[in-house]
Order: sequence, then C-alpha cells, then structure tokens
Amino acid sequence: MTENGWNFWLEDKLALLNEFIEQLTNDIRSRRNLNKMFLKELNKEIRTIQDGIEELKHWTLGNSQVIETRRLALETELLRLSELKRTWLAGAWKDIQFLKRQLRHFQSEQRSLTRLQRAYSNGSPGNNGPN
Repeated sequence: MTENGWNFWLEDKLALLNEFIEQLTNDIRSRRNLNKMFLKELNKEIRTIQDGIEELKHWTLGNSQVIETRRLALETELLRLSELKRTWLAGAWKDIQFLKRQLRHFQSEQRSLTRLQRAYSNGSPGNNGPN
C-alpha cells in the first residue's frame, strides 16, 4: 500500500469509527430518555393504584364483597405493574450495557488507529507504513 493509500485508509477508518461512536452515544442517550419517560408514566400508574388501595384501608376485611373485589383487583394490578417495571428495568439495563460494550469496542479501536496514525506520521525516515 502506498503512503497516501495508507493515510487515506486510516483517515477513512477513523471517520467511520467516529460516526459509529457518535451514533452509539446518541442511541444510549435516546434509550436513557425513553426509559425515564416510560418509568415516569409507569410510576404514576403505580402511585394511582397505591392511592386506590390506601382509600380502601379504612374498610375492614369482609365488610363488603364489592370492596373486597375492588381491593383484590387493585392489588393484582399493582403486582402486574411492579413485575412490568422490574422486567422493563432489567431489559433496559441489558440493552444499554450492550450499547456501552459496543461503544467501548469502537473507542478502543479508534484509540489504536489514532496511535498508529500518529506513529506513522512521526515515523522513522523511509518508513512507508505496512505493506
């Protein structure tokens, strides 16, 4: 590979890596924002259910079948939403960790190529780079 060809290859590869890094950084930020919005809405639903359960606490158990049915429905919904929240958090964490792992890989490759580019540009006389 000629000296110019080697420089162009390095520059193209670094430009591509920079694009990947920027896209992954944006994806991570986007996922975090999506998680915040989803969890905000989910927590609002959970608080509404908890408020409904709290309103029924002054009714003693067995006092009214209608109240007991309502209490059971609210508690069941609270359990379902809590499970959904746990599942969402675990999935979101795995998704973001996967993106971070990819980001670290590309950043490492970028650093290696940057060092190679610096070494090549400051190389010894007559050094034409790898063949």
